[in-house]
Amino acid sequence: MTEPLFSEVIRVQEGVICVPEVHAARMDRTARRFWGGRAGDRLDGLVVPDSLRTGRVKCRIVYGPERFEVSWAPYVPRTVRSLSLVAADDTLDYAYKYLDRSRLERLRAGVAGDEVLIVRGGLVTDTTYTNVVLEDVSGALVTPAEPLLRGTMRKRLLGAGRIEVRAVRADRLGDYRRIHLINAMLDLGQTVVPVGDVIPR
Repeated sequence: MTEPLFSEVIRVQEGVICVPEVHAARMDRTARRFWGGRAGDRLDGLVVPDSLRTGRVKCRIVYGPERFEVSWAPYVPRTVRSLSLVAADDTLDYAYKYLDRSRLERLRAGVAGDEVLIVRGGLVTDTTYTNVVLEDVSGALVTPAEPLLRGTMRKRLLGAGRIEVRAVRADRLGDYRRIHLINAMLDLGQTVVPVGDVIPR
């Protein structure tokens, strides 16, 4: 059986590779789990191309026990104005950043919204490419307790005390007013969808 491949996306801002130690730790956790080695130390050799030393740049790494490929591109955020609630079964596993995202992408097939908000066991988890932070009517910012992937931006915001963990039931979305989409490339507040623009199942 072929070993799975994984991806890591790292933000580069004005030529500076952002929090490489956080990404290295996640890559090492993946490597220990799947082939008993390390992968994060490979980040030490990254050099940002001279032509991409301004603005926000996406560094994408595809890696496995015998593979390490790096690509760089200016970052253009997706436009997301609406979300469709979709249910996933309990077998959906994205605890590691697998390169194969086919099961996630199938959840987007035929939905009305720009992106999907994935529900598992009645609880809100993530979109296909971001963690989520929900803003309640008091202004408190919460992130689902059981995301599909424990992302690096989510970890940083939790560590800074800017967000808190809460079990978020899909049938209680009306308790919130806005949903922030976050990942390594997207800051809190950059892509925000009003809860009124969440399309029910």
